Amino acid sequence: MELTCEPYVVCLDGDDWIEDRYLELAQEVFASRPTVGIVSAWVNFDGEQHGKWKPRDFSLEDILASNCLHSATAFRRLASAEVGHYTNGLEGYEDWEHWISITERGWKNHVIPKFLLH
Repeated sequence: MELTCEPYVVCLDGDDWIEDRYLELAQEVFASRPTVGIVSAWVNFDGEQHGKWKPRDFSLEDILASNCLHSATAFRRLASAEVGHYTNGLEGYEDWEHWISITERGWKNHVIPKFLLH
C-alpha cells in the first residue's frame, strides 16, 4: 500500500536527521535529470559514532559489493514502484536491497557533495 502520492520519498530512521536544504537540492537533481532514481548526500556522524563519510555516485557492481548509501537517501516513487517498493522479511538491509533493485532496473544515482545527512 502506498501512503504518499508525492513524486519523491525519503525514509528517515528515528536517530537520523537531514539538513533542510537536502530536500531542495535532491528535488533539483530529480527535476533536471529524469534518469536519476536515487539521490543521496555526504554524511556527518554526530551521535555515538563521530566522523564524516563521503559516498559517491555508484555502479551496480559497487552497490552489490557494499551498501554505499545512507538510509535517508531520497528516491523517486516511480522507481520504487517499479521494483515493488521495500522487500518484506529482511532484517536491517531493506534500504540496501532497495538501492540494488532500483539500480538493476537502470535508474541512475547522484550523490550531492555536501554534508546534508546526519
